[in-house]
Amino acid sequence: MTQKLILSDLSIIKDQLFKFVWTFKVGDNILYNFEILRELYNAKGISKKNTLNKPITITIVSIIEAILVDFIERIGIATTHKPANIDPSILINLKKEIREDRVKKGNYYKRKLYGFKEIIKILRKYELFGEKGDEIYVLLNIFSDMRNRVHIENYYDLLEEDEINVFTPSRLSEIERVLYLLWNKMVSDYQRPWKNINN
Repeated sequence: MTQKLILSDLSIIKDQLFKFVWTFKVGDNILYNFEILRELYNAKGISKKNTLNKPITITIVSIIEAILVDFIERIGIATTHKPANIDPSILINLKKEIREDRVKKGNYYKRKLYGFKEIIKILRKYELFGEKGDEIYVLLNIFSDMRNRVHIENYYDLLEEDEINVFTPSRLSEIERVLYLLWNKMVSDYQRPWKNINN
């Protein structure tokens, strides 16, 4: 059984995405990035080379980060569309932490612009995608470092020096698996509680 999302029919992705996404414009942009991803995979299939592993990886990590930022935003703001499968006491503490981190923007307060690693710490702290010691948090940190290699320079000595050794087929398989697991968690456990319009 494959552990990657099937991109041949983006209408399925769109349907699932808009069951859990909070900010619809973010959803539109995530869907656009899935279109890019599909084209990259098509080109990779034609070329049969690993040279597209980097843009594919960076796009997948960007999609994951957007989903998680949107999820944090939803937790911080939502009143009736809070994630139902999070223990209420955890949700209260998490919401409080997000509110305490807000920054003033003109005459109002806005959610802090979290870095990806900060988001991963929050997810781990509240065990939103598994227990604190689960592999998913370690992998997310590695993929955050890989995404930062978009800059090429590698100022912070993240991972291997040669990018050909960073963006390997095995790491690409791992990031595909992480996207698949996170996606299924969002679809199965963190959907918005839409009301049936026929009721």
